[in-house]
Amino acid sequence: HMNVLRLAPGGHVGRFCIWTNGAFRDLDEIFGTYRRASSVKSGFRLPLTKVQNPDLKRLLRSEEIASVLRPSNRRCGRRATQRKNPLKNPRVMARLNPHYSTLKRNKVLEDERNINKKLKKSEVVTKVVEKPLKKDAVKAGKVARGSKVAQKRAK
Repeated sequence: HMNVLRLAPGGHVGRFCIWTNGAFRDLDEIFGTYRRASSVKSGFRLPLTKVQNPDLKRLLRSEEIASVLRPSNRRCGRRATQRKNPLKNPRVMARLNPHYSTLKRNKVLEDERNINKKLKKSEVVTKVVEKPLKKDAVKAGKVARGSKVAQKRAK
């Protein structure tokens, strides 16, 4: 039984070819047959099939081949545990990069040093601002009105 899908695989008309008897005779003349060589191409012979029995399913299930093959790996492709992101999980990052914990500790120490430096600077600034003020100087308006230190001293 002829079928359009057999003539044009996938139903694409671009693959649809109609061969005539004359075309097949010309192919035999150009490429030759299994019994005689080509008349147009010198020394060309059609390649012979290597597999005598094309039923691969039956071949692979046969005892001769099954006894030689190793057993199939039937493990599931899914991981046993969930993958963890090393950028968000410090323990996983430490396992990947053993130096990570040292880097992290150095970063914390550096941050503490920076905070201490800022605190020392602010203490120096507050000491400069906290000069003893005379009540009458604040009342006279000689000190900036917005200064909180001056307002506290005035009270």
